[in-house]
Amino acid sequence: MKIHQDETSEALCFSFGVVSEEGGLNQFRKATSREEGPYYTGCSENAVTSLCSFASFKQLNNLPNPVSISLEAPDWRVPECKHQASVPIAYDFALRLAKYDLTLLPAASIIIAFYNEYPTALHRTLHSILHRTPLQLLEEIILVDDGSTFPFITDDNAPQSLSQYVKTLPKVRLLRHQTRKGVTVARSTGIRAAKSHVFVILDSHVEVGYQWLEPLVARVASNPETIVFPVVDAVDYRTLEFKSSGVGCTLGLIWSVMEHGFVPLSPERLAYSPGAYRPSPTMMGSVFAADKNYFLQHGGYDEGMRFEGAENIELSLRQWQCGGRLECSPCSRVFHLFRSGADAQPVPLYSLLANKVRTMAVWMDEYGDLAW
Repeated sequence: MKIHQDETSEALCFSFGVVSEEGGLNQFRKATSREEGPYYTGCSENAVTSLCSFASFKQLNNLPNPVSISLEAPDWRVPECKHQASVPIAYDFALRLAKYDLTLLPAASIIIAFYNEYPTALHRTLHSILHRTPLQLLEEIILVDDGSTFPFITDDNAPQSLSQYVKTLPKVRLLRHQTRKGVTVARSTGIRAAKSHVFVILDSHVEVGYQWLEPLVARVASNPETIVFPVVDAVDYRTLEFKSSGVGCTLGLIWSVMEHGFVPLSPERLAYSPGAYRPSPTMMGSVFAADKNYFLQHGGYDEGMRFEGAENIELSLRQWQCGGRLECSPCSRVFHLFRSGADAQPVPLYSLLANKVRTMAVWMDEYGDLAW
């Protein structure tokens, strides 16, 4: 069934509300201003009209019911993440949010690089960030268009273009590449433009969970040499359902293909408390937080890599070999839309192979033959 604009409009305006302290997280009220309380509450008529017109992402046409741009995300964090923290209370709605003192945490620049992203996926990414991130911790959202060709992205004069839509949102700005340069170059553009000394990399087809940002920036602030990433759950690319079947904190390296992969829970890992940060050999490249100065001083992204692929492995190997740490926070969860086949963005096979060979040549030395 196709999305019905009237029903979607109502759902969108409703979802732009702010959490009510009296009624808990399930109680929303309509917004009266663009910024109110700890979260974004803007709900302009133009924004809703623009969003509804873009809600024709091809996967949605096969769904049984209309789908809102902004959906209630499940909270699969362990109880230790919801109710315990080492800093004083700042806000606590229905005991769903742990107690962080936001005045002690740095605001972050969130960087989203994309190429020909589906409108609904990009909008859901933006809305989940604005709805579930305290504005005090959100310095800005930087969108980096890596040479897209979709008309709604490239045509700035169209009344419902991406650039017009961005103007309706707070703290969001759009940067552009005229041609496609690849994910490492696009993200580097965003990092260099970031105002905050803490940045977060996000893919353009994710939904962030409740209190996703606080554990990430808290760790980077306390140890700038640490790159920290969340538990990554899944969004089904056919139904858009949330699934706890993504990538957790147990990542390793599959030598034969130079890819990150799952590793069994070792006794050492089981000894960690459920909400504790834990070291990881590798990470996914779709979401992580880092200190800008530290990241750039250690080389930043390898901009010699082509398109995308293996940049996360290169960063992981470099981080550990250059004296840094790579950690996962079970208290931060992000939902990632994993695509496959025709729904994935086309990337030449040679670019992935070239990136893997480049990584091996730089970081594996005499152990490079393990990947052949």
